[in-house]
Amino acid sequence: MGSSNTRRILLSIVTTVAFFGAAELIARSINPVFPRWGLPDTKSVIMTAHPTRLWGLSPGTRKNVETTATINKLGLRGPVPTLPRPQGEERIVILGDSSFFGHGVSDTDTMAQVLERTLPNTTVINAGIPGYSTEQTKRLLDDTIWDLDPTLLVMGSFWSDNNFESYRDKDLFATREIQTSAILVQSVFIRWLATSLSGLRPNDKGRIVTWVRGGELPKAEHRRVELPDYMTNLDGIIQSAAKRNVGVLLITPPAKVEVENLTDPPHQWDVYRTRQKETAKYNGIPHVDATPYFLSDHQAEPSPKAAALFLDDMHPTVKGHTMMANIIATALTDAGWPEQRLISTATTAIDVDGVVDTTPMSRRVGRLPGDQSPLKTMFMIDSETAAPDREHTPASGPVRVELQATADSGPFQVEVRSQGRTIASVRAKVAGSFPLKVSTDALPATITATNAAGTVITQEITDLSLPITLTLP
Repeated sequence: MGSSNTRRILLSIVTTVAFFGAAELIARSINPVFPRWGLPDTKSVIMTAHPTRLWGLSPGTRKNVETTATINKLGLRGPVPTLPRPQGEERIVILGDSSFFGHGVSDTDTMAQVLERTLPNTTVINAGIPGYSTEQTKRLLDDTIWDLDPTLLVMGSFWSDNNFESYRDKDLFATREIQTSAILVQSVFIRWLATSLSGLRPNDKGRIVTWVRGGELPKAEHRRVELPDYMTNLDGIIQSAAKRNVGVLLITPPAKVEVENLTDPPHQWDVYRTRQKETAKYNGIPHVDATPYFLSDHQAEPSPKAAALFLDDMHPTVKGHTMMANIIATALTDAGWPEQRLISTATTAIDVDGVVDTTPMSRRVGRLPGDQSPLKTMFMIDSETAAPDREHTPASGPVRVELQATADSGPFQVEVRSQGRTIASVRAKVAGSFPLKVSTDALPATITATNAAGTVITQEITDLSLPITLTLP
């Protein structure tokens, strides 16, 4: 009897070991790996790995298109503020993504610096970080901002939240939290199993995501922060600020396509703007939409045209940053700040039950094939351990563009657009020849050139091998 039991136990052990061994081998053939930061630090303004926020900015002087950006030791743009905050000084922190950080704009021309020069006895901290959503901003506040003793937050978190990507931010954060688990790191099968089981979690919970080396990212069809979560995050930040006696103003950044009336509404961000405004109203704090102000300036006579206001689809020029600073200053004055502290009057959290994203499917535009993004670089393939699947790697330009124009009609803005989005652009002071990188998956596309007078010419791109000549007055 004892010998029979021993054989059964040994058989069970052997069977179990064989099962898990086979499962491990099969899982290794799939090789699901955790997302990781794939780019080394350079002198450019790129997002490098961050232990709590997925990515952030490293200190130093960074290339920022045609200018530079100075990143301080806190990972924020501009000088480190004085601590403790001087008595009687107002301290505004501007939160948001690259539109607020100042993509392509020098340190002194950002809206933060212009606003600081506008308001007396006020320090304005630029806490905009390229690609940041409200999920990351919540963590930025806890990591850094609350310690700077702000008296007011200007929240511009908008574009990154409503953008479509392959994964939701909460999925990436859920994955990040378990990446240090020894068993998940060592066993590919357990990693695959954990990923599969997490897919059964309710939609409002973060799910574990992994990357199969050599494959393509899934379609960019998930909002980075879903609409109910966006409202909850905004409301949570406003409530956290209120507990610290800190006021809040919400602002919706402008969109070039709306200013130029290039597409009919609804836009994929309309529902986010509506809910942002509702969240502000619920908390009794001001909300301002910058698009009507930019539209008014665009239509004024003599019209400066949107090219003078935007570097591309969403990033303001120096003139645009000055306008944004003036919009914020006017909104604060209209709200009675600083006498009115703009602190939330809500006593309970906002109710998001029944909040649904009603954006039509035909209006939902995700990241285009071949388009880089902070999320995509987290899944870059390690060339030393695996080769990419060349069958799924789209060919890309550069497209050689020859811009011809009179010497005094610049500067010029040249953009390549596909599926309603700018996929390549250049701003040139003088006419000439230059390359624009375009993926074959983005074809057909259109290329548009605009001079300083607002004259626009457009041409279709169907073949990357053909040179393009654009002639402006």
